[in-house]
Amino acid sequence: MVSWMPISSPFVRYADHFVDPALGFCAGINFFVFEAALIPFEIVAFNVVLQFWTDKIPLAAVITFVIVTFAFFNLFAVKFYGESEFWLALGKALLAIGLIFFTFITMVGGNPQKDAYGFRFWNPSNVPGAPFAEYVEEGNLGRFLGFLACLIQASFTIAGPDYVSMTAGEAENPRKVLPKAFNSVFYRLTAFFVLGSLCVGIVVPYNDPSLIKAISDARPGAGSSPYVIAMQRMKIKLCVLREQNALWAGIGGQDAILLDSLYKRGSTDLLCRNYASYFGVSFLTTFQ
Repeated sequence: MVSWMPISSPFVRYADHFVDPALGFCAGINFFVFEAALIPFEIVAFNVVLQFWTDKIPLAAVITFVIVTFAFFNLFAVKFYGESEFWLALGKALLAIGLIFFTFITMVGGNPQKDAYGFRFWNPSNVPGAPFAEYVEEGNLGRFLGFLACLIQASFTIAGPDYVSMTAGEAENPRKVLPKAFNSVFYRLTAFFVLGSLCVGIVVPYNDPSLIKAISDARPGAGSSPYVIAMQRMKIKLCVLREQNALWAGIGGQDAILLDSLYKRGSTDLLCRNYASYFGVSFLTTFQ
């Protein structure tokens, strides 16, 4: 539909065009509230990760910096926003690819322990309840509820097709470009989300004491990363930290990309909120 009628904020305006203006107005306001709520969420998360490393930066300074730069990139959407999104997204892609390679190399024995652990943590004889842990209930129902609980939490982080469509009206040659963009979203989601989830399940068991403690203590950033916990278990140390037990460089690298991801998502939320609010106000003016 977006390729056939490439307009800005299409899923909002389609509701108006194909169903009723009231539905279009509701869709616009609903999406506006959703995106507006995510912006402070991303700013808080950004600050929480930053506080893991230093508490000397005032909270007001962090909030001001993020809001001002968000506004700058969104005011100059074509010239600066697109360019910044490209480079910010590149960091996330490199991290995801790097962690997938890390998982494969270490699982076949490429680690200081020379331990080819493979799919050991999927074996019920090694990890009770693996590969599908029971949750709330016992038996098959409990295993299904465990999978469902993970799916619900993971689905919060998945976004893409709706964001691609937001600027359809500004795309050059949209009927040729947009189908490729939507298809690439499917492959990216499959590669990064599915393979990423698979890798997390390979490098660390679901009942790992360090992982459970990190989650219960709400450690920010890479402090609760399964990959960092796996590095510690395999005693992987970077050459610049030969004498240190903590993998601060590894944690710092992941946190840097995490900050990049949080910043990028917040900037995208603001752009989509602006689009939704513009068309929501347009519908409201029409009603009046």
